[in-house]
Amino acid sequence: MRLEQGLFFMLLGIVFVAISCTERLLDPASPEAALWRPRPIVEAGFLFAVVVAAGCLRFIGLDHIPPGGFFDEVQNHVVAENILQGDRPVFLAGWTKMPALFFYVLAGALAVAGKGITTVRGLSALIGTLTVPGFYFLARRSFVWPVAASTTILLAASRWHITFSRIGFATIAGPLLEVFALLCLWKAMESRRRLLYVLFGAVVGVGLQTYYSFNLFPAVLAVAEFLPILRGLAWSVLVAVILLLPLARFVVRNPQMFFERSNEVAIWNPDHNLPWPGILWQNAATNLLMFNLRGDYNPRHNIPAAPMLNPWEGALLAIGLGAALGRATKWPQATWLVWFFVLLLPAILTIESPQAHRALGAIPAVYLLIGQGLQPLFASATESAGRLRRALVVAVLLVASVGAAYRDLALYFGPQVRNSTAWLEFQADHHEIGKFLKPFANRFDIFVSPLYSDYNIEQFYLGPGFPAERFRLFEHFPVSPARIHREREGLLYVLEPFQEGLFPLFEALYDHPRMTVHRDPYGRPMFVDIQVPREDLAHPHSEGIAERGFLGAYWANENWTGEPAVMHREPAIWFHSHWAADPLPHPFTAQWAAVLQIDEPGEYAFDLATSGPTVLSFDSEKIFETSLDSPVPQRTKVQASAGRHLLAVSYWEKSFRGTIRLGWQPPSGKAEVIPLKFLSPLPVPEFKRLRDSLPRPEGAR
Repeated sequence: MRLEQGLFFMLLGIVFVAISCTERLLDPASPEAALWRPRPIVEAGFLFAVVVAAGCLRFIGLDHIPPGGFFDEVQNHVVAENILQGDRPVFLAGWTKMPALFFYVLAGALAVAGKGITTVRGLSALIGTLTVPGFYFLARRSFVWPVAASTTILLAASRWHITFSRIGFATIAGPLLEVFALLCLWKAMESRRRLLYVLFGAVVGVGLQTYYSFNLFPAVLAVAEFLPILRGLAWSVLVAVILLLPLARFVVRNPQMFFERSNEVAIWNPDHNLPWPGILWQNAATNLLMFNLRGDYNPRHNIPAAPMLNPWEGALLAIGLGAALGRATKWPQATWLVWFFVLLLPAILTIESPQAHRALGAIPAVYLLIGQGLQPLFASATESAGRLRRALVVAVLLVASVGAAYRDLALYFGPQVRNSTAWLEFQADHHEIGKFLKPFANRFDIFVSPLYSDYNIEQFYLGPGFPAERFRLFEHFPVSPARIHREREGLLYVLEPFQEGLFPLFEALYDHPRMTVHRDPYGRPMFVDIQVPREDLAHPHSEGIAERGFLGAYWANENWTGEPAVMHREPAIWFHSHWAADPLPHPFTAQWAAVLQIDEPGEYAFDLATSGPTVLSFDSEKIFETSLDSPVPQRTKVQASAGRHLLAVSYWEKSFRGTIRLGWQPPSGKAEVIPLKFLSPLPVPEFKRLRDSLPRPEGAR
């Protein structure tokens, strides 16, 4: 096994620190500790200020920072709404695949604060904010006050923690519950009070019904000194078991459903075809290096590949790991170490490594280890120092912590969330489409690309029963007069950006169609809307246009055998087969054929963009073939004489994108969709006679 670049030196440094740190420097309870106890009013003021600051950093601008709202955030809102309407799940299957307890809390938040993505994110922001004082109390028990204060400032402004405090994921509950579980256990170990054991059991019982990574946290608690407190722990176990009974009953009855989510992303899932055990070591290395070298690549979780910690935090973490190893058999350092490594396992044992989201439960341990690294440095700097020097060291430490925190904040509120990648990853396009469509209800006859109409984000904005139809080119261009509501303002088409190319067809049919390309803040097209006013519908330039175009034939197999399952006229080869009824579920094969009228002889260019093996033929001769799955058109040229020619396309759809479009450029014209006036569908009897002789992609079955 070859160590990942940089890992060897990191591990070597940790070992050196472990060897060199003395117990006197590591122990916050040394005689000097009394010097660092601030007055209660000062400590209370500090805690109040840092919690308010943490709350501001997590709550301000939640409606647009980050932009939009990811699919999971909207789905969480839908689940919580269903609970408000009477659902009482114990476990959520389908898209969610999680225990339901968190969503009851979210339902309560919606009932109190109102519905909307901001409320979903607001609950995460609240949980993230509450983690900060809980962490402070834990750090205060572990380190001298300046070190505890410094690490709390770093956590309050941690880019990693803020990221997930501003996204509506259930995962954010893990760090909060871990911190409070350990606080309750620590206090219970000291006081042996039954109430604290009950609280400890309650926190653990609740935590085990949140995100899956918390299921590993009991292993962290196992390193505590359990033997002297078995009697108290019996109360903890009893309370936890009572809280877990409904979920345990579900797991016993539905084990496959309960473990479905974790099995889908596990590295041992044969669907991922990963080398074992090599992938285990590789993931361990990449997740250990994500703090200092290369972080999560997912733009929702991080600035792609940027380290999860700033340089100062990363260095202190390495020192802290070594310092904790120096007391690896002592409380609480043994707990910090186990906490760190065990809560990294959800990221190590799953795909998409490194994974900041699944490793979120390790955040409190990371910052406690940062404090553990800072502790010996602070002790060395203040050893045998006078009062003035000690005060200066404390001031420098706190100012440096604020400076490091500011760096994290500048990165998060700057390049991390204010760029086109974040806009795309948080699916802000879909939110803009939902907002755009809603005011047009019952004002226009609306036709929406299935890519948008079927998506949960648009449905979240539009609600059930929104008066719109899934757009299908053959069915909705032109729209049958019988389907038009005369009292409405006209027709509204909301289409994908590539369907902008269909607009010349609308211009040929109607007098005053209007198209708008809606762009995101970075200039990229999000969607297209085409409006046809009511007065144009009374007198379209039809001239038989409803009968023009291609004959399209579709087979529900991959080899064009048997009779086509679907056969109809297509105005153009310019569509996205996202919907199973447009025209068939994937995979399928298709052929389009038309008689192309050439009035001007010369060189004609054809532009083809496709996502599956495709052959373009002219007069039954193959002129172009491609298997390139790309949205970028490929061009081929042909010399055409005046008269009628057979233009045909054979297509094998087995891709994810399911998109194909064909345009042309005549000798003295521009590149565009082929005008309908030049196309006549090949008659069905003629098509049946010729279809088997039309060229098809090589390798098709």
